[in-house]
Amino acid sequence: MKQFPNLLVITHESVGEKMAGPSIRYWEISRALGAQGVDVSLATPYESSRSAQGVEIKQFFWEDPHSLFQLINDHEVILANGPVTARVVHLLGEPIPKPAVVDIYYSPEIEQMMLNIMKDRAYSVLDSAAFDDLHTYLRQGDLFTCAIETQYDFWLGGLLTAGRMNTQTLRKNLTLNHMLKMVPMGFPDIAPIRGDNMIKGVVPGIAKEDKVIYWGGGVWDWTDPITLLEAFKQILEHRDDVRLVFGALHHYEQKIVPEMSVTGRLMEFIRNEDWLDKYVFFLDWVPYDDRGSYLLEVDLGVGLTLDTIENRYAVRARLMDCLWAALPCITNEGDDIGEKLREVGLARLVQPGDVNGVKEGILEFLGDDGIREKSNELVKENWSTFSWSGVVQPLLEYLKDPVFAPDAEQARSILRNQIPLRKEWEDLRAENEALNHQIDMIRQRRIVRFTDRVNKLLGRE
Repeated sequence: MKQFPNLLVITHESVGEKMAGPSIRYWEISRALGAQGVDVSLATPYESSRSAQGVEIKQFFWEDPHSLFQLINDHEVILANGPVTARVVHLLGEPIPKPAVVDIYYSPEIEQMMLNIMKDRAYSVLDSAAFDDLHTYLRQGDLFTCAIETQYDFWLGGLLTAGRMNTQTLRKNLTLNHMLKMVPMGFPDIAPIRGDNMIKGVVPGIAKEDKVIYWGGGVWDWTDPITLLEAFKQILEHRDDVRLVFGALHHYEQKIVPEMSVTGRLMEFIRNEDWLDKYVFFLDWVPYDDRGSYLLEVDLGVGLTLDTIENRYAVRARLMDCLWAALPCITNEGDDIGEKLREVGLARLVQPGDVNGVKEGILEFLGDDGIREKSNELVKENWSTFSWSGVVQPLLEYLKDPVFAPDAEQARSILRNQIPLRKEWEDLRAENEALNHQIDMIRQRRIVRFTDRVNKLLGRE
């Protein structure tokens, strides 16, 4: 008799050469569970050639819902993040009929509001859709997983407002920890391996002996590269051998994550200082399997954010990479992974916007050649705590006996009433957009006719 039921993990991102936080998380969770005896299918809308013990990559198509329905029918337990779960429910037109693990390791609703603000949008219909999705996935889940302690209390509040903290669920366990568990971000069980140089002595403008400050991943509207540039300007007054390298400017797939407004300000600053390809360099999203070599080659990591609510609940996968590679880094106070890095002597934590703190931290770390060796021992001592094989243990325990939540029938019945309302809302939104488009066309034609009349009166024809 098999020990575990088969598991379907669904992600909206590509699981390929280049990966961002969500696809990294679901690839690594799948791989860690597969290595421990779970039969895992990892479903993605993109082609993939990845493979791992116990894991099979399967492609589905959002425009062909049947391709996804068949995968759900063929598996006993489903795992996906919140928004993907909500999208699947609305595609099905009914709740997922299997035990469902909903991974709520970040809050896309907060990100959406941040983007609206950065792009100077008023209250958006996208906000309404996001909040509807929020209640959809919170009512669908039988087990919920988050990644850091601040998220735990945040999502307890979410479960309360969604009606999931109730007499039925609390009667089983007064702490509700049978429904909400911690599955932190982890790092691979195998240490990174140094390969050939990919930056020093290879990228024109960066010498082998230069010190490289590395910003992993992309630049988002809630990050703060401008404070880094202000600090970098002062650092160049002290030493001329420092280079700043960004892992990417944009997400590798802009259909998933659109271009951010902060990138314009970033590039304007760099061009005004005439730093591009002299002191500041951009890579094209480091391939996931090569990142260990990059991390071992560079001298210092950095990841700064603005002082926002997003930073309180966010999980930075790139900072976890710094922990994996024992790479010293500069990041902000209040970051959970940053605190782990500080505990092993690898992080200088600064307040958001603290230019002087960033400058001093960088100069301090660049002047300490032995810091990686000292901190590497502490990382090794806690390896099992941080590695993916360790952090997935709560999922492994659930998969030994995957049950529906005590209030699953009640929560799913609410969903059944909610789904048709969402369909009506989507139809009305589409109709409204079409009417607004027609109104814009009419206005444009009127403006053209008015302009033609004015030109005729003025004898310009």
